Amino acid sequence: MTKTMRKWLLGIMIVVFIGLIAVNVRKSTKFELGSRENYALTSRDATVKNGIMVFCYHRILNNNDMMVKSVEP
Repeated sequence: MTKTMRKWLLGIMIVVFIGLIAVNVRKSTKFELGSRENYALTSRDATVKNGIMVFCYHRILNNNDMMVKSVEP
């Protein structure tokens, strides 16, 4: 086997390997996005005439952003 043929074979193997990794990452990403919870407003809830929508946050800051510090006299 010549040196040029070995280079071509190695190049083809690298391209195939990268292609297989790309397909695997794409499938994994689709799976992760599909299993995520959907918090969008449903069409049934959007058509409700009598009611009020409440949007609540629970701990919107990280633990280290604005921690309440004790004030010493």
